[in-house]
This record gives sequence, C-alpha cells and structure tokens, in this order.
Amino acid sequence: MQEVSAGAAAILNIEFGFDLDHLYVKVAGAQPLREMVSEDQHITVNFLRPEGCRVVVSRSNGAVRAQLVEKPRTGNGQGRNCPDMKVAAGRLLELQVPFQCLGVASRSTVAFIVALNRGGSEVEHHPRHQAIEVEVPDERFPARNWTA
Repeated sequence: MQEVSAGAAAILNIEFGFDLDHLYVKVAGAQPLREMVSEDQHITVNFLRPEGCRVVVSRSNGAVRAQLVEKPRTGNGQGRNCPDMKVAAGRLLELQVPFQCLGVASRSTVAFIVALNRGGSEVEHHPRHQAIEVEVPDERFPARNWTA
C-alpha cells in the first residue's frame, strides 16, 4: 500500500544524543519551534520504554516549559517534578531529560517518539514506523563502543 493522504509535516527532523546522565532531543520544524509551541499546540516526547512517561513541551504565560507526565495503566496522567529537565525553543526545540527522572537504570533501553499535538489530539508523530531506541549508558559505555 502507498499512503496518499499525508500532508506536509510540521516536524522535519529529530536528532538525539545522550551522556551518562541525560537524554538530549533536538527537533526542527517547518517553522520556528518557538512559534509552533503555543497554548493549544504542544510537542511531546512519548516514551514507549519506560511505558507511560511523556514530556510535554508547552507555552504558559509566554514561556516555553517542559513537564514530565506519567500515565498509569488506569486513570489520567499526572505531572511529576523533574527540576533538572531543561527546554529551549527558538528556531529549534532542544530538550534535556535526566535518565533519573525517567526511572531507568544503566544498560536498559529507552524508546520514544516525538509528536505534535493540537487541541488535545495527536496531529503527527515521528519517526512514523518505529520508535527511536537508546541504551542508557554506564561508565563502561565508551570502552565498549569506541576504539582509537
């Protein structure tokens, strides 16, 4: 099958990286992200692992903010304080999420997608067919994965 109904995407590119303590996500869009994030339009990082976690990037009183939301298997999602999480929105959106806030251990897998939500509904998400997966590093990660 071939999809013929897809419109122009608002999210054009996602880059990610990590260090021992943080996951970093950078999002580029068809327009500057500071304009894309509004009172009614949010960017979310939805985690499939750990299941039920997401980071909601929204605008409140003119300022862009990020909040970690956990959704239990039953009930509504609740915000959780994560003081070390950081967000910046200009031409790009940049997000720093501490692995500790996600409650994940070293060498476990974190899997996520990035979504655009408007009026409480998902408008698009990326990647479209498979989540981005990252192994949470430990102190030995560089020695196992890099050689001189």
